[in-house]
Amino acid sequence: DTSDKLRYLAAFSGKILNSTLHPYFVPPVFDNLNINNFYIKAEAELNKLTKEINRLYKDKEYLNSKLDFENKKELNKKTIEQEKIKIKERRKLRKKENKVDNQKNLNEEFFLREYEIYLNEKLKPLELNYTAFKNKINRLIKKRSKLSADTQRKLFESYLFLNSHDECLNLFDIYKNNTQNIPSGAGECCAPKLFQYAFLNKLKPIALAEFWWGNQLSSSVRKHKQYYPACTGKCRPILNHMLKYLPVAPNPLLKDLNQIKSLNIIYEDKYLMAVNKPDKILSVEGKEVKNSIEHLVKKNYPDLSGPLIVHRLDMSTSGVLLIAKNKQIHKHLQQQFIQKKYTKSM
Repeated sequence: DTSDKLRYLAAFSGKILNSTLHPYFVPPVFDNLNINNFYIKAEAELNKLTKEINRLYKDKEYLNSKLDFENKKELNKKTIEQEKIKIKERRKLRKKENKVDNQKNLNEEFFLREYEIYLNEKLKPLELNYTAFKNKINRLIKKRSKLSADTQRKLFESYLFLNSHDECLNLFDIYKNNTQNIPSGAGECCAPKLFQYAFLNKLKPIALAEFWWGNQLSSSVRKHKQYYPACTGKCRPILNHMLKYLPVAPNPLLKDLNQIKSLNIIYEDKYLMAVNKPDKILSVEGKEVKNSIEHLVKKNYPDLSGPLIVHRLDMSTSGVLLIAKNKQIHKHLQQQFIQKKYTKSM
């Protein structure tokens, strides 16, 4: 702090028990759960619109109007098609009997057009009734879409991030030169919260550590009490701004991931190969790290085409990876994985 005393801050990502504010932890950069701000009110309105749209989609009057219109439309279509068949048969018969009559042909075409106009006129009241319901639903969908876009824009503008020189950028500023769209939940992770609180309170950041606490998610490899770096997708662009003037240690992970330069092939034939994948290497090329089993296979087998890696192993996991040598083999092998015809052993 300003008195050169060493202190520490704590934060959690997202929310706990549907709240972003808890004793002991720093507050969020922007509290989107504050009942007095625009977001909660907009979310309530969006939910209200969604509920009304869903109600209208299930409304019996709407469903009946849709069914009546579509059934009548289909019946009209079949009626016209039957008339066309009848006209075609009569013409064939006249031709066979050498009684071709151009005037009759013209009359039949005129009748068909007039009959189609007549049927369409009879259909109009049903169409107008159905269209009125559709237009009402579409207006609500359009209103919801505009409100959602406006809310999202205002939300991104409300997330304001400081750095040690008191330079402030919102999410639009931070992501404007980034190829990826602003991800949902950007700015709600631990690291941005901690740095924001530090800079607001004139504290000098010394070190940062993040760990996973709690049950492992089905979509994640993170484990209870294990330490992990800040996420790349949400945090990297934000932290590039927030840490701009601070000394930051190089990422040791990038060095580790680039150390392995050769393949350890344990089986190979003309269709596939099995590779012994060590830990500290990716299965497939990442956004920042090209070195991977996939990259090494491409490098050593430049003539192979199509998808190569049949399945994946996490970066920190060692094991056998199957590599297909063409697209057809890749498809067959993946299908066998999907059908669980493989068994894995430790």
